[in-house]
Amino acid sequence: MEIRVESIADLPSAPADGFEAFGQAYRFSPAGTQFSLEHPAQLTMAVDVSRLQSRGLDPASTQLFYFDEGMGRYLAVPSTFDPLRGELRASIEHFTIYLPMARSLVLGNFAPVVLATAPFPNPIRAGAPIHIRATARDHTAGGSISGVRLHFRRPGGPVATLTMARQVGAEGTYAATVPAGFVSSPTLGPGNDFEYWIEAVDNLGASSQTAPIGVDVTRSFATGTVTLAPNAQSIAAGFERVFAVNGRDDLNVLFPFVAEGTQVSGDVGEVVSIDAAGVRFSAQGVGTGVLTARFDTGAGFESGTAAISVYPGEVAEIEVLDSDGLPLPAVPQLREGREYEVDVVGRDPFGNTVLVLPTSMVFAPEPGAIPPQISPDGVINTTSANAFSRLDLTLGTVTASRWFHVAQRALVERGTSPISTPVARLSLARADALYAAIADSELRVVHLTPTGWPQLGPSLGPINLEPNRNDESMDLQVDPSGYPWITWTGPGQLLHVSRFNGTDWMPVGEPLNFGPGSAAYYPSLAFVGGVAHVAFVDNMNQPWQFTLVKRWNGSTWELVGNTLNTSSAYFTWHPSITDHEGQPYVAFNEGRGHGVIVVRHWDGTNWVLDANELNDPPGVGASSPVIAGRPGRPLTVVWAQGDGIGVTGVLAAELGPSGFTRAGAFTRATPSPSNVLRVRGQHTRLAMTVVVEEQIGSDLVVSALQLTPTGWEFLNSNNTIANTVFTGGSADLCVGDQEVDLGWIDPTNALRPRIVGLQ
Repeated sequence: MEIRVESIADLPSAPADGFEAFGQAYRFSPAGTQFSLEHPAQLTMAVDVSRLQSRGLDPASTQLFYFDEGMGRYLAVPSTFDPLRGELRASIEHFTIYLPMARSLVLGNFAPVVLATAPFPNPIRAGAPIHIRATARDHTAGGSISGVRLHFRRPGGPVATLTMARQVGAEGTYAATVPAGFVSSPTLGPGNDFEYWIEAVDNLGASSQTAPIGVDVTRSFATGTVTLAPNAQSIAAGFERVFAVNGRDDLNVLFPFVAEGTQVSGDVGEVVSIDAAGVRFSAQGVGTGVLTARFDTGAGFESGTAAISVYPGEVAEIEVLDSDGLPLPAVPQLREGREYEVDVVGRDPFGNTVLVLPTSMVFAPEPGAIPPQISPDGVINTTSANAFSRLDLTLGTVTASRWFHVAQRALVERGTSPISTPVARLSLARADALYAAIADSELRVVHLTPTGWPQLGPSLGPINLEPNRNDESMDLQVDPSGYPWITWTGPGQLLHVSRFNGTDWMPVGEPLNFGPGSAAYYPSLAFVGGVAHVAFVDNMNQPWQFTLVKRWNGSTWELVGNTLNTSSAYFTWHPSITDHEGQPYVAFNEGRGHGVIVVRHWDGTNWVLDANELNDPPGVGASSPVIAGRPGRPLTVVWAQGDGIGVTGVLAAELGPSGFTRAGAFTRATPSPSNVLRVRGQHTRLAMTVVVEEQIGSDLVVSALQLTPTGWEFLNSNNTIANTVFTGGSADLCVGDQEVDLGWIDPTNALRPRIVGLQ
């Protein structure tokens, strides 16, 4: 293409918002030549500053303009003037007549300069978004633009206003998009169909505005013609591409415009900007997806799509980061029996991220050491303490290595001072904070602070200490908002629920008892899909025990279905409830001549029987079930089971596609027979974790165990947390994302509770 430049002597007389032409005007041809808005042509003009000043014009106001024949006025072009070099530089979008202009010199504080530039598209089409652009500058010493607003209306109609956003990479340039439905083709008529003006305000409160600009809209967007260009694109991760949004008008002329919104499917990246250049997309995740650009015509949505394929680029280096995206220390120290996350990024020679996930992550241990395990998404599970292992990561043909040290688990005392009051019951819960419910005759809740264990609110009142039901008299949990809830059996065998509101304990509804005069025991509290559910045993005013579940509907406790007993001939005890995939699952004991472990879940209509007898082998007595679910982990049931003579061990089962299957068993080795008295547990991010109360010979002990893929293992090297006097319900456990907190009643310190964290 041959580019021609010719000087122009005679210029049309037209509005220019108070600016005067000076110097030479030039016509650039071939006429109609368009440039990509992402890569506009660069124009530099020489300006005689002394001649400009001799005419009383302000050099600082120098701006490039062009004459827009369709609008019949001069429009500004975003430009920069260097008075020392006498150079006026601008980015132009098409070939036409260009000329420099400036305004008269005004001394002191004067209003900011605001100029309309070409709208986009130009000419404007009815039924398509209208992107209005302007330049605004304040030439007062110490002054600056504080805001730019676009005012627009249909002739004679009410005025609407939009705040114009500053455009990145274009000094003093602002833009706002008028919705597509504002000017529609059915409303077009003779004369102006759209009118707008732009107002700028500086930091001293001075303002100015352009003269109203009237537009006779003669073309309309043809519905169903939106496209993205290109309509398919392959991109290396870490790079960006601009997709132009185009449509056709009623003359079948293709024109670009600015979309009102976008959407990306497939998790392949995100849109980082929408402007006159198009939709800028940042590729981030390897895979395929669809980019959609859309707008609302007022009569319906219009959209265009582009298929995107993000692929790995050439890898030059690898960075290993922690889960927060920060570089790892030289030799990260991990704790045995915990879970960690690492992130890996590959970069090309220019620093662009070219691959998100490594193709290989392998631990190479020291001789004799058991290496940590790492999943394809960078989750490390530690198994062996006091070991060094090297992690080799590969992205393409590039490898990076990092050493990790796995340290032994450690028990750490929670709080600088112990809880001073002797208690008989203990229940733990954790969210961002650690809470402990403690009771002798009165029920109280304390929480961990840097200085100790202050009480949380007032006491909740007396708690039922009936000997036969001491081991399950209360349950403390934390709701999804981080507030603790507690349920407990009080005098008269009434089952209460209270919630802490940040200041006080507030009763949640009436007692949960089935009816007047009935007795309720063994509460277990869980938040299923964010809704409070309590499983408990109630005698229903009969000489029997039935397992029930109630949920809080915001105003009252409603019964979920009927009793969970498999037969009215069997009594039940020790229910445990959990949330699994948004449904309540309950495990409980049922008496059939021997203790049987039963599991049911509520499907929205009925209590479905998932396990009629988990005992392994069947016919041998079992007790103290605990059920626990956690996102990404299998639903697990743990219980104590005997050998036909006594309760000697702990068994576990996990729920799979074909039902519950045995997951592990723990028994003490002879000659130390064990009588398991009680099991409490929760699912951590790593594995099912339980605290077990046992009688070993004449000793009563509390131990913490973790269910691994190879069976049960102790959480601490000493195997036993503490020797204790069993008082019923004296030991409990709760978990966070990483921590495991254990509590028990210490008989060596006047039955005061002791709480430690396993780290």
